[in-house]
Amino acid sequence: MKKNILILIIILIISVFIYGVFVGTYKIFPYDELNSVKSITLNEKTIPDQQNTIYENNVNELIQIKDNNDISKLRNNLTNFIW
Repeated sequence: MKKNILILIIILIISVFIYGVFVGTYKIFPYDELNSVKSITLNEKTIPDQQNTIYENNVNELIQIKDNNDISKLRNNLTNFIW
């Protein structure tokens, strides 16, 4: 009886190891879930740096207020939008 349980445990361990190798090699289920847990655990950035630098390089182009008239237009538009 103990010999059968030991053989079953060894077969189970080998099967789990082989499945783990296939997950890492062929990126089958649950590779995406494990990869996201890894990135969260190691505090890796999930957004590529190229997307972050779009706004960092063009901040002046995002600012559309140039004078007092633009400020009053924006204030009126915001007031109308909110109320």
